[in-house]
Amino acid sequence: MTKEELKRAYTERLPVIWHSRRDEIEYKYIHELRAKESRSGKRVLYAVLADYCGHSYTVADPRQLSIKNP
Repeated sequence: MTKEELKRAYTERLPVIWHSRRDEIEYKYIHELRAKESRSGKRVLYAVLADYCGHSYTVADPRQLSIKNP
């Protein structure tokens, strides 16, 4: 996902798909974007994803996300 797509998905609360190593999991929207400093000192961006039942959140690498096609 590009930075523009990430920004659009976040601001418009679009459904996203997380492409994990084994599965593709659909989430309701990106709840939050966080920046964190890695051990090597680089800033790393993470997306916090909200599930459909509203009980849990998943932290994912934005590079593994895509916007769900309508």
